[in-house]
Amino acid sequence: MQANSVISQKIWDSGYQNHEFFVSKNERENRFIEEFLPNQKGDLLEIGCFPGRFLPLLSQKGYTLSGIDLTPRLSELPYWLTSIGCSIDKFYCEDFCKWTPDKKYDAVVSFGFVEHFINWHDIFEKHCNLVKEDGYLLVTFPNFKGKIQSFLHNWLDKTNFSYHYQGAMDIRQYRKICLKNNFEIIFCGYWGGFDFWLGGDAHPTFSQQYFLRLLYKMARHGSKIPSYSWYSPYCGIVAKKKGCQSHA
Repeated sequence: MQANSVISQKIWDSGYQNHEFFVSKNERENRFIEEFLPNQKGDLLEIGCFPGRFLPLLSQKGYTLSGIDLTPRLSELPYWLTSIGCSIDKFYCEDFCKWTPDKKYDAVVSFGFVEHFINWHDIFEKHCNLVKEDGYLLVTFPNFKGKIQSFLHNWLDKTNFSYHYQGAMDIRQYRKICLKNNFEIIFCGYWGGFDFWLGGDAHPTFSQQYFLRLLYKMARHGSKIPSYSWYSPYCGIVAKKKGCQSHA
């Protein structure tokens, strides 16, 4: 499988050049992981794992961590994870599209990975194939396809918006692929209430900065708003691969 990405690896590597490791403090994303991924011992793979901000949370749930990413700084990630008490296995500095895995996992996750590829369906199929029977799949990505989110990012954050392929953000297609691959759907939809953020390349005008202040004020209370396809910041799917008994 060939990568067909809308963002070059050089852009990722440049952004990560001076990046410091940290544990995610995003309450919405952390709550989603806590709610939908069970606590259990097992092997977990994060695809597109650098900079690893969710991996410590996943370790706390009982998983032994593995990951794959193409950025050269990946070699630093296992040392940081070990230093904060995480149990780790292997980390692969490889192109996921060309990678030949030697095992399957009890949990496979990715956060904001699949939507950077025009051939996202091939990428997601490979996610599915890496999950053991009775294992879990958790994939999330930004909802830039939603009418309000699409308008806001295209107006205020055009460069970052261009790095995401909106064709990969139809959550119904992920459901179809999971069902085809013998998964039971646990969650499939939009989440996070309302929120908004800018990419690092954004340079808003004075009038846009004024609007952003109002937008951020609204977003501070956005978790209390019911999630909806037009404006929610995230969409994703959580599914469990059926085991042998489920086939009977």
